[in-house]
Amino acid sequence: MQVRAAFAALLAALMATGCATAPEPPAPPTTASGTPSPVASAPAGADRSAAARKALRALEREYDARLGVWALDTGTGDFVDFNADERFAFASTFKPLVCGVLLQQASDRRLAAVVRWKAADVVANSPVTARRTARGMTLAQLCEAAIRHSDNTAINLVLAEIGGPKAFTDALHDLGDTATRSDRIEPAMSDVPPGETRDTTTPRAFATDLGAFLLGDALPDPRRALLADWLSRPLPLSAEIRGGLPDGWRVHGKTGTTANGGRNYIAVTHPPGRAPLLLAVLSTRTDPSLPTDDTLLATALTKAVTALTP
Repeated sequence: MQVRAAFAALLAALMATGCATAPEPPAPPTTASGTPSPVASAPAGADRSAAARKALRALEREYDARLGVWALDTGTGDFVDFNADERFAFASTFKPLVCGVLLQQASDRRLAAVVRWKAADVVANSPVTARRTARGMTLAQLCEAAIRHSDNTAINLVLAEIGGPKAFTDALHDLGDTATRSDRIEPAMSDVPPGETRDTTTPRAFATDLGAFLLGDALPDPRRALLADWLSRPLPLSAEIRGGLPDGWRVHGKTGTTANGGRNYIAVTHPPGRAPLLLAVLSTRTDPSLPTDDTLLATALTKAVTALTP
């Protein structure tokens, strides 16, 4: 409950500015005499964030890429922001958020209802639903398939259940996210050429949305636990991405890959003995013909995390 209360305060600060500017870190705790306790030194944190931004800028040059990073320590309010309010294609990182909206809206009975579809509805990258067309799946099973296996048909069916892309956009707006816009379904939504605004978000907005579902009050406890379980058991991350986070951290995260060389990752991470961190790293290659590179994503994660947990 303490984590949820602390995150709620930070979320209020974020949403007060419409996810447009970074919140001021909370005032440091005080001792009984009213003297600030020597917990997180703001100047030192600012120096580390500045160093991280410099390193991220160098990464952009090295990999011929554009990076967007938002990392927030929910315990101290320290953050790293780099192009945090620029637009990027969100690709499959939207899947846990769509399921978060479903968990807000659907009754237990509805979650257990079997959904059926036709073979013609099955799109590319649907490893689970392609085998279950004859039998169907419950909405809860579809969410699990969408998050754990990044099943595209599964998320299209869940998206239809909540009312489609416009309804998803509106639901995030109700959380305070005025940046994200969802327009299409999979797989077309992952094709976002330069200058396109359809199916885009910002690193700050998407990380904050995920935090609202997993750490805030957007979901009741049982539904929050269900979403966290789906996110804690995805298909194995590449060794490069997992290597970008320290060993021993609990991670609830989702990757995404765009049609134009972009690679994304959003997560709530739990360092031992510390408050959770919100992380979002979104990327795109300057030359869309270049392949995705998980080393770029992992290195960006490491730079952000190191700045917050020196």
